[in-house]
Amino acid sequence: MFSVKEELEENKEKEASLSSPTVALQEAKEEQENDRLQATLKEQETSFSVALKEANDRTNEVMDALQQEKNKIQATLAEKEKLYNAVLKGAKHEAMKKVEEQYDKLQQTASTLL
Repeated sequence: MFSVKEELEENKEKEASLSSPTVALQEAKEEQENDRLQATLKEQETSFSVALKEANDRTNEVMDALQQEKNKIQATLAEKEKLYNAVLKGAKHEAMKKVEEQYDKLQQTASTLL
């Protein structure tokens, strides 16, 4: 016959042997879940990196286009400034010519009056 003490020890051993596979199963499930989460994280990191690179490339394209447009505008402004200066110079020359003509006429009128 088993004594109560022996029976308790036997029950503890049975319980330990039963809980050991349960613990191992739980640990395996946790490890599997951890692996799945790691894979998902890696996938998301890759996705994010690709999206970030695409956004960076697009930003560079836009910046290049803006720089080209700025250069065109500056070239147009420089050209218009040259034209404006040429017109202004021509207008000054014409105005001086008219003033000289008027002066000559006034001198002739003054000569005839004196």
